[in-house]
Amino acid sequence: MTAISIRGRARGRGARRMLSVLVGFTVLTGCSVPTDGLALPARQQAEEYQAARFVESLDGLRRYFVEATNIKGTVFTFASFEGKKAKSEVDTYVLGEPPALLTRSRSGHAGDNIDMYHPAGSDQDLLLLGTLYRSLAPTPWVSHRTHFPKDGFYVCTMTGVMVGCKMLDAMELTQKENPAGLLKKYTRHADGRVELLTGVTLKAFLEARVLVLPDVLKAKVTDEMLKQLIPVNIKFAADGSVDKFEMNGVVKGGPSPFEIQVGYDITGAATKADFPSLPPRSDVTVLDESGKKRFYDRLGDLKSQPI
Repeated sequence: MTAISIRGRARGRGARRMLSVLVGFTVLTGCSVPTDGLALPARQQAEEYQAARFVESLDGLRRYFVEATNIKGTVFTFASFEGKKAKSEVDTYVLGEPPALLTRSRSGHAGDNIDMYHPAGSDQDLLLLGTLYRSLAPTPWVSHRTHFPKDGFYVCTMTGVMVGCKMLDAMELTQKENPAGLLKKYTRHADGRVELLTGVTLKAFLEARVLVLPDVLKAKVTDEMLKQLIPVNIKFAADGSVDKFEMNGVVKGGPSPFEIQVGYDITGAATKADFPSLPPRSDVTVLDESGKKRFYDRLGDLKSQPI
């Protein structure tokens, strides 16, 4: 199994990480030297210790996506294969129970942005259209019946957060397959930060639909490419909060290198100040179910056109 080289990514850091995730007391206090000052365990014991801390940390990450009622982060994606490139960023905000939800999606091109706001307890979703999509409605906002359930909300159905959940799915598929060369490394740094290093196969990455390739590109992915591992880096801050979750590598063995960079930066805790005020009714076009379908069909057509 071939490990993929890691690509660098320069990003400005967000606000101090504040979202706490219980990744287990042993994860937050454990290190290669036990905290009671005893000598290093035997090699087998050390390996078992590392394996247990690694699994506990992954469990904590999964609980974060399943149980979190406060989220503030940015999901970023970049892919390049066979001359085709895709890039996007989505800021995500979740606050309270029932949750208020907000996503701010953008591609980096002027006007190519849409905000989705779901007020807490509402049966409506509100979308603020970027200038590239203002032809879809006579007003800057549109609204339609929400697809979020009134009860039993699952954060992984939310744009942006969904990518993080699919990244976890890809990791679980790879861990279950346990291919040769799969790294499973747990490190607790001297300042209390915890870092996990592992990988996902391109096969698991695509099966989990972290990114969806069009059929014309999917047909060019070789069996050799599917076996390769994309490096995964997961970081927890010293207070136990999730800091960053990233898959970043270049897959070779095909007609051209396949560059992949997908990640989730946790940038703090959401507050009421992060959410917009409700727009005046005169600025909102209300869509019924048939209008909603036409709107998303036209939106898909616009998004498929080169910018």
